[in-house]
Amino acid sequence: MAILGYGIDLLHLPRITSLIARRGLAPLSRRILSSSELDLLPSIQSPCSSTSESEIARFMAVRWAAKESIYKALQPHFSPSWKDVSILPLSSTCNKPTVVFEGKLKGEGLKAHLSISHDGDYLVAGVLVEKD
Repeated sequence: MAILGYGIDLLHLPRITSLIARRGLAPLSRRILSSSELDLLPSIQSPCSSTSESEIARFMAVRWAAKESIYKALQPHFSPSWKDVSILPLSSTCNKPTVVFEGKLKGEGLKAHLSISHDGDYLVAGVLVEKD
């Protein structure tokens, strides 16, 4: 495998909270989440859990920052849409995200190594993308 690119994105969580407040969660989630990620949203919003608005905003922010970093790593070779990339938890742990390439990126031989870190109102995502 050869390194295709590296990308990083820093996000101020209140930006996403503000977007959700202005546009609503449903329209924003339909815009930036893949179908696989949309399937995860009901578990975050479960009425039986004590999910706070900040947890939903963080869920959205992680995906926003991760995808932005992936887009930066893929340029100029690929120009993905929001839905061409899914950020999903590994089945063995909820803490380590995995990147799934879908849509026009599926079958391109891409592999991403993603790291996400949170500190207060800030979130950073860094990714290294390799290609076969």
